[in-house]
Amino acid sequence: MIDTLAATIAIRHIISRRRQTILSVLAVALAVSISVIFTSLVTGQQQILTGLVEEKLPHVVVKPEPGLEFIHLHDLCPGPKLHSWNLSGLRGRKA
Repeated sequence: MIDTLAATIAIRHIISRRRQTILSVLAVALAVSISVIFTSLVTGQQQILTGLVEEKLPHVVVKPEPGLEFIHLHDLCPGPKLHSWNLSGLRGRKA
């Protein structure tokens, strides 16, 4: 698989230039660790921003029907009705 001549030359080069080899290995290790650190920072910042956005933005917005100014909660609760409003837009409830 590996050419023996190429492997012999590579091993001889690595052994004879130990200082250069050690510096190369340290440079690669430093680059990988910096890459991991920055990736972790970006991921953490993304999670913080996502949490802030989810906290500030509502999942449900309740608005009055067109033509009405307010939503009257007493009309949505069971009991005697004071007004006969159209509640057909509410699912599972009978007006």
